[in-house]
Amino acid sequence: MENIKNNLSDFLSVFDTPEASEMYFHLFERFHMTVPSGSFGILRHEIRNCLIFGLYQAALTLTNHYLERFVKVALIKAQSTQMMTAYESFTKEQETLIDEYGGQALYRNLLEARRLELITEGELAVLQGFRKFYRNTFSHFDNKEITPDVDLHMTQFSFDNPGTPLSSGKISLKSLGMDMGHLAAEFAKDNALVYFLAIDDLAMRFELRQSPGLREVMIANGIEVDRIFSQINFDTYRP
Repeated sequence: MENIKNNLSDFLSVFDTPEASEMYFHLFERFHMTVPSGSFGILRHEIRNCLIFGLYQAALTLTNHYLERFVKVALIKAQSTQMMTAYESFTKEQETLIDEYGGQALYRNLLEARRLELITEGELAVLQGFRKFYRNTFSHFDNKEITPDVDLHMTQFSFDNPGTPLSSGKISLKSLGMDMGHLAAEFAKDNALVYFLAIDDLAMRFELRQSPGLREVMIANGIEVDRIFSQINFDTYRP
């Protein structure tokens, strides 16, 4: 893994504002050299890099994938009973679980994760909001949730007779959603970071629950895992 401490000062010299410093602090402390990568390592690093370089729509879209992967990995791991050394039974069990959850709709997988107490009621509410506002908007191209419900008043003129309007009327902004790329870009800029922090909080807390010994080692080495991966209050935050 790259030397995070050295790279942090380099990045902050380029993005030298109080807002950027706070943003990058929250990002970089999540990638301390002793923090495990687990099931999500490469994906987490790619999202972080997109956020650093201002590729917010890319970051948000990748975080959609992170959400889906986290929920499916959590469901599968939580119900796995066979050790990897039991080759045949392990393979059969994993194939069954992957078939059960791999192609399932995110909505249903989230409900199942709540039933198995892998997430809380507050976390479920937030994740269902993310599914509606972020996943559907950027992965399913459903812009109506982020497009204001307002009308644009339009007037048509002629260059031959510029003082006299030819026609006038109004168009719903929602009907122009597919052409309003700047709306999606601004929405992603405003929401990509908090979305990543929320999903990363849940995914990394799950990883550390799966490896309690590793969690203890990290705490013993001064890594404040409970603080680092608790940036979002799921009981009060709503997307």
